[in-house]
Amino acid sequence: ANLAKSDFLSSMSHELRTPLNAILGFAQLLANSRKAPLNERQQRQVQQIEKSGHHLLGLINEVLDLAKIEAGRLQLSLEPLSIGSLIKDASDTLAGIAENAGINLTAEPPEPDVAVVADYTRTKQVLLNLMSNAIKYNREAGCVKLYVTQIDSRVRVTVSDTGLGIPDKHKAELFEPFQRLAAEHSAIEGTGIGLAITRELVEHMQGTIGVESTPGEGSD
Repeated sequence: ANLAKSDFLSSMSHELRTPLNAILGFAQLLANSRKAPLNERQQRQVQQIEKSGHHLLGLINEVLDLAKIEAGRLQLSLEPLSIGSLIKDASDTLAGIAENAGINLTAEPPEPDVAVVADYTRTKQVLLNLMSNAIKYNREAGCVKLYVTQIDSRVRVTVSDTGLGIPDKHKAELFEPFQRLAAEHSAIEGTGIGLAITRELVEHMQGTIGVESTPGEGSD
């Protein structure tokens, strides 16, 4: 039954993405039309279509990723990668979002650089998930710091934030699917899938993931 559910989610996610990509494509055509330019009010409305469409596409992609993992269809290309390049790429991607949120984002690539055996796209996805959550669930004018430490032959990448922290009783639930630890009652958008996918990706690349947190101070 669980495998059938994963197959269903995988198929449905593909089916949902096709019409959604068409909606986004036509919204972009409307926004960029030179023959029939939109007025200011119409531009705002089309921008809202695009914003909501991209948000929905992100949710669909998360469900699709989870379904692939549960159905055993996750494909990885493991090769030696520069952890410094990965960190710079991920931090550059989120720099604008952090600035708009009023969060101070700092990333410290290791010196000298270190190579890790991983899938570049999926490792970047892990970093983006962790950093996005650190930004999203932070306090006003908070900080997010990403840094690397080497322990014997392994590398630890830490994403540290100054958010509200996580009580001990909720830590075990953090990486479970659809768990938002009461954040579903807040104005912060999310599905509770991202960290579950993050854990699966890390473990499929022979890594481990965990959390240390002090309520009122933040999390690592």
